Amino acid sequence: DMAGTTVLDDGVVEQAFQRAAERTGVADRMPWDEALDYVRVTMGQSKIDVFTHLSGGDAEAAARATAAFEGAYAEIVAEQGVSEIPGAADAIQGLKDAGLKVVLTTGFAPVTRDALIDGLGWRDLV
Repeated sequence: DMAGTTVLDDGVVEQAFQRAAERTGVADRMPWDEALDYVRVTMGQSKIDVFTHLSGGDAEAAARATAAFEGAYAEIVAEQGVSEIPGAADAIQGLKDAGLKVVLTTGFAPVTRDALIDGLGWRDLV
């Protein structure tokens, strides 16, 4: 996994969800605390699935919110930078040194995943 497992999150996922919700109104149908609880419970799941639920099943609204999330996440990474969970890169390198291939799974879209990998300088690591 990435956010919270190999990548230090510091609330970035929640911040990006909040920016996306504010920009698109995707979670306006429910109290914000309820929407945020759902976001927390579904960490690691596909963001389009999360936004589909938050939008009450509106696929177009979910797609707009997902794009807004991806943009917001990239903004936050650019503003704040990104850090690994201490020791993550060393652990991954140790696995590679042992002859294993390393793959990170994530609920993030490729653009968000790549922003994290590039921000960490892990392009040659994973």
